Amino acid sequence: IKLVPFLCVVLTLMFLYLFFPHVKVRTGAAFAGALFAALFWFIVQKIYVVLQVGVANYNAIYGSFATIPLMLIWLQTGWTFILLGAVLAHAVQHHRHYRPAGAPLTPQRRLQTAIDILLAVYADFAQRQPTRLARLADRLPHTRPADVETVARLLARGGALGFREADGEETLVPVTPAENLRGSEIVRLVLGDETLPTGSGQLAAEAVAAAGRSLDSRLDLARLAAPQIEQSPSRPSLPLQDTPAGAPADPPVTPPR
Repeated sequence: IKLVPFLCVVLTLMFLYLFFPHVKVRTGAAFAGALFAALFWFIVQKIYVVLQVGVANYNAIYGSFATIPLMLIWLQTGWTFILLGAVLAHAVQHHRHYRPAGAPLTPQRRLQTAIDILLAVYADFAQRQPTRLARLADRLPHTRPADVETVARLLARGGALGFREADGEETLVPVTPAENLRGSEIVRLVLGDETLPTGSGQLAAEAVAAAGRSLDSRLDLARLAAPQIEQSPSRPSLPLQDTPAGAPADPPVTPPR
């Protein structure tokens, strides 16, 4: 019975975290934030009650003056913990997208991640399914989620992909048919095309151009991203019977008069 007020506050805050934001919040993240905020809100409330009882021992004039600042401090502190609970809910929901301290992706890994993202987006598009950015990292387990998001936004800025919002989540969509997206364009987006007018800059530009030509001849997004359509066993195909050479053809069927 003593836990009923606490549970009511948790459920109330959970409702606020779930439905008040303009984005989709997962239930587990909202519950974690609500539990944190409710716990510290009750702790601050207990401290406020103890201080109010102590203030009541003073005379009527000074005791009444002290209740006002104590109440304001309690309201401010309680509201702060409610906001911290919302921050915690956001952190729990997006913890996989934070970039940990470490070395950035090498150009080769960025190019690999870009191709993997494009293949996933075009495969989903062929099956008429959205590619959700929050779940794309689950399909690329060998790449950090923060790096997946960075490369995806790099492709979007370069015009290779587009961002749309569906059900409160960011989704990736293709902006051009797969056969129109050349490998050299992907190389240019990932490695860049800015060089200085020097001999080494010319060599670097030629190396990037050679990498683009090599990828043009080997990368076929339309073929690699095409879904494998399996034939349903309930509707087997009928074998065709060949007519032997020289055999008379079946006479046409004349409808009865």
